[in-house]
Amino acid sequence: MTREERFKASREQIETYYYSQYFEWRLVAVKSIRKILLELDQFYKDDIKEYEKYYKDDVDVLHLQIRNGWFFEAVSQAEQAIEDLFSVLMNLRDISFFVKDELFYNAGKLKDYIREFDADSFEEVCKQFDYPYFDENHLTEKERLDWCENGYDIYKEAVELTQKYVKELKEFHHKYYEDYCQYKHGLSVGLVPMQAVLMKNDMKRAKEIMSNPSENALYTFHNGTIGDYERRTGKLPGIVLNIKPQMQKHITELHNEKNLLFSTINTVDINEVVKVTEHASNLIRIVWSNILKRAEDNEGSATLEVCFPVENKEEMCVIGFPKNEN
Repeated sequence: MTREERFKASREQIETYYYSQYFEWRLVAVKSIRKILLELDQFYKDDIKEYEKYYKDDVDVLHLQIRNGWFFEAVSQAEQAIEDLFSVLMNLRDISFFVKDELFYNAGKLKDYIREFDADSFEEVCKQFDYPYFDENHLTEKERLDWCENGYDIYKEAVELTQKYVKELKEFHHKYYEDYCQYKHGLSVGLVPMQAVLMKNDMKRAKEIMSNPSENALYTFHNGTIGDYERRTGKLPGIVLNIKPQMQKHITELHNEKNLLFSTINTVDINEVVKVTEHASNLIRIVWSNILKRAEDNEGSATLEVCFPVENKEEMCVIGFPKNEN
């Protein structure tokens, strides 16, 4: 098979894949969760007694366990939207090996790629998103003339918006990655954390905690040592320990043998989750638009069209660049 034959075969496969996808699903999911969280009583009015009967203690299951679970699910959907974007960036640069590269998921490799992505570098962002790169300080006179009026400013603003979104996504991914992994990989999250005591014994204080239905705290369990956590995440967590009499004198030994149960607390706002997922969804749409343009048979065209994001995710900026040998 020649390179050209492989490219054409892969182009057909990309079309099959693309038109079978619904890239907005993560965004729809987190917006649906936000609506549920803001209207919990209305949403569960017919079913809540069924859920509560399985919990013997006098705890408000609806506004604690179920609410906490939805916050974890929303963060998980946002994290997966971010990983979807970076996975495409990492694996779809070579269209000819799309199936081989993109459909094999390597979580460790993807995590490293996100962590090492240099969002502060204008040039690196252009490279990773397959944007043409121009340094305004080194443009030739001909290149300056090739730009239409304000053309370079439009291009620069579009790349800088991409940088802004990528920085935001990287920060979110890092902040909630441990919560996401623990929720995804097993029963390692606490949906009935310390607030349960408040819910049972001080309903006035409990209502104060829940006064803003868009905010919550994720309680996530960990094993290993606190030093392991710090090395893995680069930060010291807000740690919660429930020390009981038979544990107290053995805390150090349990910790050192990585057998001490502790949890971390991470605050989250559902509106932030929606915003981050929107930005990830926006960039995924841009990346795929450019992939499809690269896959088109447009050898006779003198112009290379490239898509860039704008603040309104329903729109995009398309700039045509004259083709040359570079």
